[in-house]
Amino acid sequence: MAAVRVLALSELRRRWRSVVVLTLLVGFSGAVVLALVGGARRTETSLARFENASRSADVEFDAGDVTAAQIDELRRVPGVAAVAQLQQLTLISRTGPFSNQFLPVAAQIDTRFGTDVDRARVVEGRAARLDAVDELSISEGLASLLHVGVGDRLSFDSFNNADIEQGDAAIAPHGPRVTFHIVGIVRRPLDLGGRGVTGILVPTTAFLERYRDEIGSFSGAVLRVRTERGSADVDRVTRAARRIFRSPSFGVTSLTIEGQGAQNAIDVTTVGLYVAAAIAALTAVVGIAIAMSREIAFNDVNQLTLSALGLGPRHRALAAAAIGLPVALVGALIAAVGAVLASPIFPIGVAAKAEPDSGLRLDPAAVGVGFLAVIVTVLVVAAIAGLRTARATRRRAEPARPSVSARVTAEWGAPPSVAVGVRFALDRGRQRHALPVRSSLLGAGFGVLVVAAVLVFTSGLHHLVTTPAQYGWTWDLIGYDESANPASGRDCGPIETRLTADRTFAAVAAVCTAGIDVDGRSVTAWGYRQLRGTVQPEIVEGRAPRGMHEIALGADTLAALDRHLGDTVRVTAGRPAKKFRIVGQAVTLGVSDPAPIADGAVFTATALDALRADGGGWNFVVKLAPGVSRAAAIRGERKAAVLGGPVLPTLPAEIDRVDQIRGLPVALAVFVAVVALVAVGLALVSSLRRRRRELAVLKTLGFSRRQVRSTVAWQATTVAVVGLLVGIPLGLVVGGYVWHRVADELGVSTGRAWPWLAIALLAVGALLAVNLIAAFPARRAARTRPAVVLRSE
Repeated sequence: MAAVRVLALSELRRRWRSVVVLTLLVGFSGAVVLALVGGARRTETSLARFENASRSADVEFDAGDVTAAQIDELRRVPGVAAVAQLQQLTLISRTGPFSNQFLPVAAQIDTRFGTDVDRARVVEGRAARLDAVDELSISEGLASLLHVGVGDRLSFDSFNNADIEQGDAAIAPHGPRVTFHIVGIVRRPLDLGGRGVTGILVPTTAFLERYRDEIGSFSGAVLRVRTERGSADVDRVTRAARRIFRSPSFGVTSLTIEGQGAQNAIDVTTVGLYVAAAIAALTAVVGIAIAMSREIAFNDVNQLTLSALGLGPRHRALAAAAIGLPVALVGALIAAVGAVLASPIFPIGVAAKAEPDSGLRLDPAAVGVGFLAVIVTVLVVAAIAGLRTARATRRRAEPARPSVSARVTAEWGAPPSVAVGVRFALDRGRQRHALPVRSSLLGAGFGVLVVAAVLVFTSGLHHLVTTPAQYGWTWDLIGYDESANPASGRDCGPIETRLTADRTFAAVAAVCTAGIDVDGRSVTAWGYRQLRGTVQPEIVEGRAPRGMHEIALGADTLAALDRHLGDTVRVTAGRPAKKFRIVGQAVTLGVSDPAPIADGAVFTATALDALRADGGGWNFVVKLAPGVSRAAAIRGERKAAVLGGPVLPTLPAEIDRVDQIRGLPVALAVFVAVVALVAVGLALVSSLRRRRRELAVLKTLGFSRRQVRSTVAWQATTVAVVGLLVGIPLGLVVGGYVWHRVADELGVSTGRAWPWLAIALLAVGALLAVNLIAAFPARRAARTRPAVVLRSE
């Protein structure tokens, strides 16, 4: 062992620069992988930790007029941890993006909201003082839409009790005009999900005391309830609440609307980070293996001498692999420190907003396991390379065999530079000039695969974002008619409107909403009543409901209930439960209020009306006639006061959150492409160094400098072509599979537009890039001096 130690120390002193480079390579690569793994773990739990820190509500009740005794009884229900009582107020904006639209406004009745339930994180400014009438803290989403900030003011019209009793609140606000002074921008978990577009305006207790008798309310008290065991207690608490509050207007809002959209995006981000970590780890292992193996392989010329001096294969292997020990230990330490220093970069996307503890973070599990994994990986690579080097004394001359690639290109009549270039790319050579050409081909194919897969994924995401019908917006505009009211007085009952007589519209439908329970799961239901033409919901699978006992459910609802198309479910609302057959998977996009796109139910309006479910309102949705532009329809119908609300498609929060992290796969593709190009470049350089003798012979036989450069160019082109032929088909399959999984997770159609133009540009770009890289070693190879090379060889 003394001889091994002497040899190892001698090699470390002689090649310390290479050891430093290898150590930095291991440290940098390990830091990237560990940072991605730690970031994925931090991202995965960000929303749950935010909800826990903010004491988020688990269910919301619209309870109408309530008494203090009823609230106290609800607080005593087993499973209830805290109840915050708000009072819904009817305010309407006459300007801005919410012109003629009711905003979600619920004033604080006591101090429990914001303390025991739904604590807000102040992003900018400060929290509103409860004793200030005009102070308001608003969500980031609303501040962004209204282009306002701390110090600005917001004004709204309001409706008094007489307006609401007369039923003409849509056009005649007679309540006081109120103005709020924005003192803070806040963030709650509900702002990250389905309601993140507008958030909820929560005026202070002083505001409620000032305007309690002057501003009316459609639904009265809003109760935000935090349960002891989260969703596990929601059904029991909901049943108790229905018994306590026997109001006809009682309704239940599933708070999946608040968290599920954000959680879906976080899940996608987490998977993306884990995949990125796996790809980075694979790239790092391959790169370190190639670099270290080549460094250790430089000892093969000494193996015969060491063997003759009596050093056995095991000792020679240990001596050759000794440089791996400092590289492993110091590299692993650099990787661990680098991962901690990089931790503030994560989480990303919506998870960054949810993260309650931003900044440096040490993840003991990720860093500890990663530290050991780096050491073990490097030592294993060094040991394998050392064993292979120690066996150099056993190598025998390989019998000369004709090159298949050379024979094929010659039979095709290819010019000499083409034939030689193809052979250099595909044949590893013989004996001491052998080269691992498979690694360069594998690197090129892997790089193309990842880039092509990313192109397919981003193309599918772009198609989804730019195709409103795919995420549920199957109409062109949302309209209203102040003269229209359901004849029965129920939101889902028959209704007549002057919109059906307007030739600007090709189809008109009324869409009503209601709160229901499907097999015990509380969801929002939509009922479609066709008034002229057809406006149907977006159906991912199956068909839209047509009969009285048919229902379509969102993807999350189907998964939670473990139901499939053709199964039956029991629906409970205002009457005893009824059975419905599932005929489709629908995208359950909210019409006027945000809603989860994958958690809800769709009926015909007649079927929903028969359930006597608690009404949540209704809207008209219209399709434009052929040749009528949306802009022209908006101008004309606004003059007639029959259009209002969000007249343009609004991207659902779930999809918007995924779209926010579109840069992650792009960054990964750029990283892999750069690594692949560097690998190809190194392969070309090492190939030309090992083939100096062959190039010298070719020049002796009459190859010109131009032919030598052409040979190198054809070698690079062949590597690129093989990579493209292998990588593009695999990339299309992998990218399509990944997009299919993401679309399924979101609950939308998996349809996509294939990026054929981008794939063609990828092929052209890859060929240009490798030839550009090959130009530098080709120029050096063209200057080869045959006499010098042949004499030295």
